[in-house]
Amino acid sequence: MLGEEIRLSRKSSLIGEQLKATGVEPTFRKIGRAMNVSPSTELRWFEPEEVEREVDFWAGHFDEDGSFKGLTGKDNLLRTN
Repeated sequence: MLGEEIRLSRKSSLIGEQLKATGVEPTFRKIGRAMNVSPSTELRWFEPEEVEREVDFWAGHFDEDGSFKGLTGKDNLLRTN
């Protein structure tokens, strides 16, 4: 189950950054609605302040239309922190 929670938390982070890139403030309610889960379910996937770290990590990977721009060579998707 832990693997599934990690996958869902990453998906949640990407949706949050996509919202942010389009000028919409990402909230657990908005992201949960996009994922069809309750905000409390989404909160269980993260440690305190982890959401902000994840969204900051993905910052700049989406354009103003919310389209994914891709990754550069310096992006480390296997980071441990």
